[in-house]
Amino acid sequence: MLQIPKSKMGNKHDKIVKRKEILQSIKLAPSFKGWKNEDEAKLNNIQKIKIILEDTKVDIDIKSEDTKLGWQATMEKIKIILAINSINVDELNYLEEKVCSTREK
Repeated sequence: MLQIPKSKMGNKHDKIVKRKEILQSIKLAPSFKGWKNEDEAKLNNIQKIKIILEDTKVDIDIKSEDTKLGWQATMEKIKIILAINSINVDELNYLEEKVCSTREK
């Protein structure tokens, strides 16, 4: 076990002074807003909203032979498809040119 030499431990007076500094520097916890009736009403309204999962569904057709590549490769393909679906026409045209030029090589 490693022991600290007594000369580096400090004396009692120094320790008391340091402890007082630490205790005086402690800040109070920030106050928080209490839960009000308005908050409860907002929560109730949000809970009444029906989310239909079909509206959030992303239609991606991954062929069965693609799943043989493994989970990670399949997820990367899904990310690429989602990225392509979210880009604008100019970016899509640029991507198409890059893909075509790569195929020609």
